[in-house]
Amino acid sequence: MIIALYILSIFNEPILRSAVLPGWGEYSLQSRTKAEAFFMIEGGLWLLYGGFYYYSGRMNDNAHSFAVEEAGANPARKDDDYMKGVEKYMASDEYNEGIERDASTYYPDDLERQQSYIQENGFFGEDSWSWSNTDDFLLFWNKRRAAREAVRDASFCLGLALFNRVASIVDVAFFTPRNPKFGLKATPGQVGLVYKF
Repeated sequence: MIIALYILSIFNEPILRSAVLPGWGEYSLQSRTKAEAFFMIEGGLWLLYGGFYYYSGRMNDNAHSFAVEEAGANPARKDDDYMKGVEKYMASDEYNEGIERDASTYYPDDLERQQSYIQENGFFGEDSWSWSNTDDFLLFWNKRRAAREAVRDASFCLGLALFNRVASIVDVAFFTPRNPKFGLKATPGQVGLVYKF
């Protein structure tokens, strides 16, 4: 009970409220117009974030279905290692040749360990694929790239959400009236921050 009251008392501070949810500090200081602006920006950023992730998932699903139809990829395999292989190599045979070279490099004098490595890391049987033409291969690559770019764009939204919190904190600290605890004090020859306990 005491801990809950302590936590609630901490959030009575507008600066901390703004750190948790941009606009909450402004709202608690009766600056409704600013609060609404920060709320709308925050909401918009999270909608964009979700939208980018949704789009990324759809593009990955689309790319996977395309690889199954056009290259004979395994419909049950959606893991990233497999999809990266399908994206980088025209055929699983090319991929497996690279695995065989790695095996002979890692275990030059041990054929048994080479074979074990090849079986563990190669794609054989139902996991094999072969693109019939480079146009389809490039189209698949572009779908995968679009999915990656959407994830990157979602990460930018997180950065902007952090910036929105900093902007709200600065606004509450320096530009929103009726915050007697924290502010800027300017006297002739001096400028400083003031925090009243």
